[in-house]
Amino acid sequence: STEERQATLRGRGGFVEQQQYDRELLTCSFPDKVFRLDLTTNGSGSSTSYKVERYNNGSWKKYHEEKDHDDNMRYNNRICVSPGDYRLTISGSGNACYTAYLKGKKLNDNSGCGDTTSYFALGTSQFNGSPAPPPANPSPTRRPTPLPTPKPVDKVNSDVFSGRIANCASDEHLVSIEIKLDAFGEETTWTLKNNQGDVLLENSRTYIPHDYEVRDICLSRASKYELTVKDPYDGICCEDSNCGNWRQNKICVGYYKMTVDGNEIIRGGKYI
Repeated sequence: STEERQATLRGRGGFVEQQQYDRELLTCSFPDKVFRLDLTTNGSGSSTSYKVERYNNGSWKKYHEEKDHDDNMRYNNRICVSPGDYRLTISGSGNACYTAYLKGKKLNDNSGCGDTTSYFALGTSQFNGSPAPPPANPSPTRRPTPLPTPKPVDKVNSDVFSGRIANCASDEHLVSIEIKLDAFGEETTWTLKNNQGDVLLENSRTYIPHDYEVRDICLSRASKYELTVKDPYDGICCEDSNCGNWRQNKICVGYYKMTVDGNEIIRGGKYI
C-alpha cells in the first residue's frame, strides 16, 4: 500500500517567489555531522555571541564563532563538526535562550537561557562524559596554533553556506524531515514537493536496513507543500526479516516525521 501525507504551510503576506526561498540546508562530508544551534536573542542581540571550541592536544581551540546578532531574532546556525569533544559558550546574551542539536537530536545538557558553558561530544568522549579540564595558560612566547582549514562540503547551495550558516529568513519556515527505517529500508522512498509539483527534497540514497536520515530545508511561508512517503508493503515497521513484531504485536520500529520551526506536525510509519 502507499500512504500520502500532505502538509500545508500558510503565510500572512502575498505570494513570494518559490524558487528564491526553497533552500536545502547543510550536508557534511563523512565522518562529520551537523551541529545546529537554535538561538533566540532579546534586546541584547548586538552583544550576544556564541563560540564552539574543540579539545585538541590538551587545550581548547576555537572551531566556530558568531557575534553581533540582531535584537529579538531567532537564528538557526549550522556547522559541520568532526568526531571529538566540544565546548559551547554563550556570552553577553542578557537572557537569550538556545537549544543545541547534534545529528538532528536535541542535546539535553546543551540548552537554556543566559550566559552558559556546556560540553558535547561526537563519537566517544575522551572525558567519559565529564567536562574537560580548563586549558593551561599558554606561554607568552608561543606562537598561536592556526585553525584547521575547513573541510569541503558536498551538495550545498552556495547561497546557503555563506555568512551565517543556514539561517531561514523571517518569511520562511525551517522544515525538518526525519525518517527511521525498518529491516527493509531499501523499500522506502519519499519526496517533498511544492504546489507546482517540483521535487524540493527526497531520500538522499537507497536506504539500508535500520537506516536513519534527517533533511532540513527553508520554505516560503506563502506556499503549499506535499510530503509523500511510499512503501510497497505495510510500512516501515519490521524489526527483522520475519516481521513478527508487527504481524503479532503491531509494534512499529520505524517512523517518519516532519517538524516546522521545531514543532512536530506529521508522524507516521504504519500503513494499514
